[in-house]
Amino acid sequence: MRVPTRIGYALGVAAAVALFAGCSGTGSSLNSIAQTPGGAGTQSVVRNHVPTIIAGKFLNGFHPSAPSQQKSWVSPDITGALVYICGFYASACDFAKHGSHREAGFISGLSYPQGVGVDRLNNVYVANTGASDVPVFAKGALTPTKTLDDSGQYPVDVALDRNGTVYVANIFDTSFNPGSVSVYKNGSLTPTKILTDPHFYQVISVAVDELHNLVVCYNNSSGIGACDQFLSARGHGVTKISGLGFAGGDAFDVAENFLVNDQLGPTTNIYHPTFSSCGSIAQTGDPLFMNFDRSGGDLYVANAGDGNVYEQDYLGCSGSGTLEFTYNGHGFWNPSNPPFGVAIDPGGGI
Repeated sequence: MRVPTRIGYALGVAAAVALFAGCSGTGSSLNSIAQTPGGAGTQSVVRNHVPTIIAGKFLNGFHPSAPSQQKSWVSPDITGALVYICGFYASACDFAKHGSHREAGFISGLSYPQGVGVDRLNNVYVANTGASDVPVFAKGALTPTKTLDDSGQYPVDVALDRNGTVYVANIFDTSFNPGSVSVYKNGSLTPTKILTDPHFYQVISVAVDELHNLVVCYNNSSGIGACDQFLSARGHGVTKISGLGFAGGDAFDVAENFLVNDQLGPTTNIYHPTFSSCGSIAQTGDPLFMNFDRSGGDLYVANAGDGNVYEQDYLGCSGSGTLEFTYNGHGFWNPSNPPFGVAIDPGGGI
């Protein structure tokens, strides 16, 4: 079985692990439905920048060696802004001072984490895919203050609204049924509701605007990426964006423009609040999850193909941002151990 070299997206599972693997850079895709091998029953997956199912034992003990994994952080330096970076293969997240290649702290003991978000109280939420939960960390903390239970789901991304409601994108449930969004009201450790939609297959990312309208980006059963809006995070979604090569992370900027990564672009596509296209930012590799520094306006993109996190000067709909900083230090993040999720603390949620 060939495992492609460029990682597009990944999902850790108990009996099997679905590795969502990128193309080799040619921009081509197969767009065909294939039965999954390796004991996954009759579950079908879409071969489009994606699914290779491999036995869980291949990854269960797989944690790439890195000196930072052995460090003991007694008192991390948490003054100023921190950039959190999470890696699926590493089963860990680390954080660095803003604008620094020096690691300030390392969070181990996770299970294939992916997307990460920060609320307005500077709490950090990690989509802990392999454990079906979302641990929550105070700024600079190495152990969680609480954990949101997402049993029966594979969480991959997190978004938070200004009232402290938490939205978690689940790529699939643990039986590989189509994905969903778990919603947690402020203070709840279990979902207060689950959003589903007939359009969903692989649910990839979630973002929420100032009016609590939710946008969920996903790949349908044909392998085509799209984004649906749920007004007030209720009811069924209305498709606002379609035709993405492969959906990646999404976010709202301070002007309520909507951004979504197309991993096959590879681009960050920008849309007016009405969801009319207004610009794009060329990326490289496989741009996965992203988040904003809402005080400085910079855009942070985790790039699993390049093994870097890029901080980009963001200019809105002009789509002509410039690269300001690359977080590729620590001797840790690299193409064989790529970052999947990134957020800055304080980022302020939205």
